[in-house]
This record gives sequence, structure tokens and C-alpha cells, in this order.
Amino acid sequence: MRYLLLFTIGPVQPLIVNSRKVSDMFAGSRLLSSLMQDALQILEHQQEVRILFPFIEKGEGNCPNIPNKLIAELNLTEGKSPEEIATFLELYIKKQFFTVCMGYLNDVGIMETEEGSAARQLRDFLEVFWIAEEYESQPYSEVYQKLFRKMNLVKSIRTFSQNQEPWNRKCALFPQYNAIYAKCGKSAGVRQYPANINPTDVYDISEVPKLTYAVKPKEALSAIAMVKRSYGRILGMYSLRQMLLRHQIGKIKNGKQILVDLENRAGGKTVSPTGDQIANAVYDYGHGNPPDYEEYDKDAWEYAVQLYHTIQEEDISLSDYYAMLKFDGDNMGEIFLNKHTVKEQQELSRSISDFASEIPNVLKEFNGLLVYAGGEDFLGFLPLDTLLACLDKLQKLFQERVKLTFSAGIVIAHLMQPLKMVALAAEEMEMKAKQAEGKDAFVLGILKRSGERVASPPYKFDDYSGCAYPKMTDLRRLLETICKNECPRALLNNIITLFRCFLKEDVRPEKARAEILLRESVSVSNAQNADELADCLVLFYEREESLDAFLDTLNAVLFLAREAGSCII
Repeated sequence: MRYLLLFTIGPVQPLIVNSRKVSDMFAGSRLLSSLMQDALQILEHQQEVRILFPFIEKGEGNCPNIPNKLIAELNLTEGKSPEEIATFLELYIKKQFFTVCMGYLNDVGIMETEEGSAARQLRDFLEVFWIAEEYESQPYSEVYQKLFRKMNLVKSIRTFSQNQEPWNRKCALFPQYNAIYAKCGKSAGVRQYPANINPTDVYDISEVPKLTYAVKPKEALSAIAMVKRSYGRILGMYSLRQMLLRHQIGKIKNGKQILVDLENRAGGKTVSPTGDQIANAVYDYGHGNPPDYEEYDKDAWEYAVQLYHTIQEEDISLSDYYAMLKFDGDNMGEIFLNKHTVKEQQELSRSISDFASEIPNVLKEFNGLLVYAGGEDFLGFLPLDTLLACLDKLQKLFQERVKLTFSAGIVIAHLMQPLKMVALAAEEMEMKAKQAEGKDAFVLGILKRSGERVASPPYKFDDYSGCAYPKMTDLRRLLETICKNECPRALLNNIITLFRCFLKEDVRPEKARAEILLRESVSVSNAQNADELADCLVLFYEREESLDAFLDTLNAVLFLAREAGSCII
């Protein structure tokens, strides 16, 4: 008897998004991928099982970006049921998750028992769902659609188990669990736990050497949050500050040699806690903050001071803003459902896998950090001045390899803003892009340190041939024109103020009137190449669907031009 099996591991969003550091995000993503890789390896050794999705090249070894679901064909002999295979796989993955997580805690010096608070939280966390459907007498496409309909129904059921934990402070990242690990801080010279900690239900990690710089004073974490922090330390993904620092170092004359020196100080590794310590110290020194020896050691501070002055001598500034980029293929669920044969789906899966395998090199080219590229899903970070060029290249590569489109959400955020908030904002921008007609779009959001939020209208990628949305080329041309002409910031602010007057009257000036206002505003500003700048502004006014959208574009462009400057590409 033949069956189709759909098997998923989660929860995906909390495991990745609920993070304070990029390394936390990366650890959550890798943890899911490694579990799915274990599941695939178990099934591959069973003769009656054929993996249909995801496509994994044989001999590929460690696959860091495997999607969180698999589809397999089961050809079972009489007396054997799909429940046996699926239940065995579920129990194996849950046991593997528990064993691996406890191992990461032990690796950093936290010795836990299988009956303690950490064990209870870890056993409760993982979500495994599976559905099996017979398709001996039914077309493959019909059975495939049934699987996903039933899976959606199963996931819509919210199971609840009574939490037996004693009173304690809740983990800020995973608030369903107590914070059972805490690092003391000092107040008036006295070591103190974080507020509201139950001292009888907490593991004091203040003196754990391997966590000296990984956990901040007065930080309190649940078991899964500590697993991510511990695993992230092992994986060695470097911080956003180090990403921005390395990007700027690459612009100076002897930048390559400085990066080599930085790596030598980090024990010959490109990624290490020492590199993050130096980056944190550089930023602290640049902002006039005193050294914080709970964040880095004295050697890191002394080297950081020298490095900062070297960068300043080249007239290069360090940005406090970065970009988070998130994208997802358009209508992928529907497209897979419309593939009527196994072969068609496998060909699509192979093309997506080929695309995902090229993403790390693209991010490296533009000095970015990759969190995950699970099939057509992507999450990563970039410096502001390489953001649009990288997005443009990824979109063209996706079209070339997959022959489909994706929609992207971008958020520009300050280093001090909570990473979880930034990730949720990026998801919101991605959803707005997916609401654009015909999709194949991206939306740019900005979270300013002041708390102000800006969200652009959807922009289309250059290949889009439908309705007259502004396109990637238009946006880059406007930015380059403003930066190249050293456009006075006051000019765009004056235009924004002028057109906001029409918003109060709920009136959008007709094209001819708006063009006169824009060209006159540019001409009196004495901006270089005034006609070129005016042409760009008029084009955006014509193509934006509303006056609000036009003003949002000007706000976004003004911010990008100021923060990225003439280096934007």
C-alpha cells in the first residue's frame, strides 16, 4: 500500500525570532535544520521510503538550511502502517532534540539532570506534526492537497498542558517558561540577581567561564533561550556590530591587513567572541562610553581604541543602523499544489535548493550575515550601503534559478533596538509586499531610534511588467541622484512639509501642478544637476498610488541617504 507522509518540526518562528542576538537566531535556525537532517537520514535508510521533498544533493553532508518539513512516499508491505514509521520518527526527533539541547548546556559548563527544570521545559517545547494519506487509488496531486489541508487543521488545534513550574520571573524571550538561569549584576558593589528571580529555582551562571561574555549581567533566560545562546557560541556567528565594523574596515587602504590582524587576535578565526568584544569596544569608545569590562577584556579595549582612530583617519564613520532582509517566494504553496506529478515537484524543489546553495556567497560578497535560506525563505542582515545591490542580485538569481518571483520585507533598525521587534517588523513589511498587485515587490520599513516608524509603499523589481509601481531602478536612481548631488537635506524636508499641507485638505495635486511645485522647489535649492533630481521626484509622484505613499518614499530616501551617504550602491 502506498502512502504520502507529511512531517513537520516546529515551532519555527519562536525558535528563530525570539532572540536577543544574531547568534541566537542563527542557533535556532541551525537547530531546526539539524533535526530535519536527522529525520531525513533516518528515512533514507528505510527501503520502503522515498523522500520527495526537500531535495538534498547526495553526499552534501551537513546542510545548514533545510526546510522544517518533509514529504515522503511510503510503499508498505501488508501488516505495516504509516503510523509506525511516523510515530517512531516523532519519538526519535524529540529524543534527539532533548539530548542535543542538554549536551549544549553541558558543553558550556551547565550540568543539568534529566529531572530538573531545564529538562521539563525542553521536553515541553518541541512541536512535531505529521499526516499520512493513502494514495494507491488517488492521483498524487489530490492526495498532496489533502495532506496540507489536514495539516492546517491539525495545527489550528491548540493543545494546553498545565504548567507546574514554581513562582519565578518569566523569560523575556519565551514567556511561557520561567527564567531558570540568571547572571548576577552589581548594585552599590553588591552582587544581586535580576529582579523578581526566585533564588530557590534558579541556576546562577555568574561564575561559568564560557558564558562570561555570552550572557549580560542581570540577564535571565529559560532553558531553550540558554540552549540557543550556548549553541550560538559554538557556531560562532558574529554580531551586527562586528558585521558593520568589518564592512567599514574593508573601505580603508590597509583594510585587508587589519582584518587579518583582527582574525589573528581572535585565534586565527574569522568568527569568535574576541572579534565581537573588539567590535563592542570600538562602538563604546566611538560613542564616548567608558570601557565595560563585563562585555570585553582590557586587551580588546586597547586594540579597539587604536582601530577606531585608524578608521577615523580615513574619514570613515561607523553606522549605528543595519538592514534586516526577509523574503519568501510568491504563491509557493499554490504553485506546489498545481504540480500534478512527483517529478514536477522534485524539479521545482531541486531548483529552489540550487538557489539556496548560492545565497551564502552572495551575502559574503556584500558583507552580510545569513541566518537561514531554507528553500525559498530567507532571513539575513546587511550594511545599508550594500542593501539594495544585494537584494537586486538575489532577486535576479531567484528568477534565473527558480523561474519565479519573491516578495521581500526590509527593516532598517538601530543597533540598540530589540532584535525580536525588528524581526516582527520585517515580517510585517514582507506581508505588505505580498499584498501588492502581482507581487514581485519589496517594502522598506525604518525603525528610528526616536521611536518613529516609516513604511514605504511597495516597490517592484525591475523585471515586473504590470501596473506602474516605482521600481528598484527608480529607487536606486533617486538615491544616487540625491547623494551624488549632495542634495541639501532641507530640500526634501521642505518638499515633505509643502505636500503635507495638501494632506490636511485631503487633496492630491494633479500631476501638472505637482510637477511645477517639485521643479520650483529643486531650482531654488541650488542643488547640482537640478533637472535630473526633479525628474526623479516627478517620476515617483506619478507612480505612487497616493500622496501618503509619495511622502513615505521621501522620508525613507532621506533617511537612507543620510545614513548610507555617498557609498550607497
